[in-house]
Amino acid sequence: MTGAKVFLVHSKESSKDRTHSARLNIVGAAISKIGPKKSRIKELIRDSANEFCKNSENAESCCKGISYVSLASGNLIPITSAAAEEYVFLLRVDGDESNTTDNNVGIQVVLAVPKGGENGVCVQDSSRRKRDVEDNSLHREKRAVTTPSPTVAPDLVFLDPSLVKTVLDTPGFRTSMNNDLGLLVGLVAVLEESECEVGGDLQPWVIGLITITAFLTLLLIIAAIVMCVNGKKNKDYSRQWASKTRVTPVAQ
Repeated sequence: MTGAKVFLVHSKESSKDRTHSARLNIVGAAISKIGPKKSRIKELIRDSANEFCKNSENAESCCKGISYVSLASGNLIPITSAAAEEYVFLLRVDGDESNTTDNNVGIQVVLAVPKGGENGVCVQDSSRRKRDVEDNSLHREKRAVTTPSPTVAPDLVFLDPSLVKTVLDTPGFRTSMNNDLGLLVGLVAVLEESECEVGGDLQPWVIGLITITAFLTLLLIIAAIVMCVNGKKNKDYSRQWASKTRVTPVAQ
């Protein structure tokens, strides 16, 4: 059905998901083209995050929320067949079926990174690093491949949404999306919580109720002022009347 909005992935986002999300817009694409390319999109996002965080100027920002002994120039996210599915989440993909230059496909992106031995940027001590690699390698084999709506595990941390935006905005990522998948990246923005709320705008009846309440409050204030003014006038009149009718005693 041409022009109808559909949802490829629509999980129930938590407040935490919204807080750590960035929105990636694909220009002039039909939503039906995104589904078969989701896995490759995740890999390109992972690779771009790794490339960005290898830069010594960015490494400290990429390690926010992670305890580390030193910074290195390795991979922030492991380069394995399952890593992209494990750390890169496309929580929601929405757009139109029609494939025209006027259409956009919006993708809600969340990135998680490991705290321990698999993290090649935020380096811990060597003994802990070796143990984490061994433990995580055994643990990863038993994990599910996909997680529609992530809940951060104790050994993971969400990448700051401003960094996610920066990663998705890099020329390298834009070029790889275009050359590899034929997709044109448009506007990238940090996804504010209000942008995810369905029906977040004030309903007409709420606006009407607020208006009526404000009007009645104003009337009460005016009535109180009028009563105070009238009360003062009546009090002054009573004093004047009493002074005029006062009886002066006649001396005997």
